[in-house]
Amino acid sequence: MFRGSLIPASVLFLRPSHRPLQLMEDDDPIHPAVRALRTVCRCNNIKYRTIERAIRDGAHCVDAIAAKTTATTGYCGGTCTPVVQDMIGELATGSGT
Repeated sequence: MFRGSLIPASVLFLRPSHRPLQLMEDDDPIHPAVRALRTVCRCNNIKYRTIERAIRDGAHCVDAIAAKTTATTGYCGGTCTPVVQDMIGELATGSGT
């Protein structure tokens, strides 16, 4: 993606769990297969697809997702919670793919 060009500072200095679900340069959505492999909870190594599955199986609040996946329960104190909340908003309403 960035071969031969400079990496934008807006992407370079963000931790992976805090990057938006879409590319910042051109607003093209990330391919679902790539998005599914993205680590959301770094403390417990929980991937996007694991949280997505929990939401599709009926976990529509952070506590329910934490119980099913252990996301948001790491030693960091839950810094991935905003990303999980965004996922709930996107996927629980049926707007996700």
